[in-house]
Amino acid sequence: MAFLDAVRGIAALMVVIQHAIEQVFPAYLAWSTSHVNLGQAGVAAFMLVSGFIIPVSMERGGDLGRFWVVRFWRLYPLYWTMIGLMWLSYSAGQIDKNIPASAWLANLTMFQEFVGRPHVVGLFWTLTMEMAFYIFVSVAFQLKVLGKSQVIHGAMLSLVAVAAIAVPLVLGRRVPGGYMFLFCLMLLGTVVYRAFSGAISWRKAGWSIAAMAVVAVPIAYVNFLLFPRVGNEFSMGAMLWSWLAGAAVFFGLLTLRNRKMPKAVTELGVVSYSLYLMHPLVLTWMPKELPGWLYATLVITFSVALAFLTYRLVEKPALTFCKTAIVDAVVPTGWSRRELLTTRLQIWTVSLESRLRAAFGGNRTVPAGR
Repeated sequence: MAFLDAVRGIAALMVVIQHAIEQVFPAYLAWSTSHVNLGQAGVAAFMLVSGFIIPVSMERGGDLGRFWVVRFWRLYPLYWTMIGLMWLSYSAGQIDKNIPASAWLANLTMFQEFVGRPHVVGLFWTLTMEMAFYIFVSVAFQLKVLGKSQVIHGAMLSLVAVAAIAVPLVLGRRVPGGYMFLFCLMLLGTVVYRAFSGAISWRKAGWSIAAMAVVAVPIAYVNFLLFPRVGNEFSMGAMLWSWLAGAAVFFGLLTLRNRKMPKAVTELGVVSYSLYLMHPLVLTWMPKELPGWLYATLVITFSVALAFLTYRLVEKPALTFCKTAIVDAVVPTGWSRRELLTTRLQIWTVSLESRLRAAFGGNRTVPAGR
């Protein structure tokens, strides 16, 4: 669906723009934490897209194992590439903080937050949330209740309302209410898909949307006004407007889904994971001594260019390998699936090396089997 690519492309670009400008304009950073934050808005739009498409892809495949294999090859090759490049940057002295080896190792799993280790790149927290969502919908799929999306969303929103509103007021301490709200936003995306596909009426989906809007206000009030986040104090208004802006991008393009989307936006959506994941590398190496607007422009430009490059060299080949060698592979007579996978992996490795040589100026052909 083209409108989903458009949402992804705009959301990723919003995150990059936010991070590029806030690095060199402290006044903008202060404004964005008190009024509206493009990065948080982009994340909210991403969460709605994930909720819209992930459970459906699981249902269409009809196989939980297949789903996780595809998600692994969709996420981890590029993710590990990013960690490797950031580790090289860290070793070169480009990252001005101490990151223990245990943190680097924990981050390889994408579950570092669950074991109490810091993210080596700040935006990795969203990927941890994605993984938690995958686990949640996998359990619902196994229990054969995934189709009851509106009931699941309503139950989870009720639990979140108690945990993110009542608990802080009673115990006098902050909880990750913003994360909880975003998780419910993903579940809302699934409800919207049910209406989109005709499984439920838009009127019923509207009740779920209205419930989210009602709960958003007290969650933001308690978690960002009464108990502000230490170290990154987003105001209540900033979070509400950011969530609203992200929802506006998603629902606005959903409304326009039957119109032709601009090619530049949809192409950006295709590489949105690369753009979102790789742009901190550009931020790490771009000299901050440059004039502010030049710095921001170069960060955005190089981030987009790097996204297309890493999509071509890592993300797309990994997905192609997954599809041809694992998911849709036909095992020849006399071969085991393991032998087929090993052979295809060797071919993919050689192909990747050839792509890297071509991308960086090398023309020498890599001999087969080397």
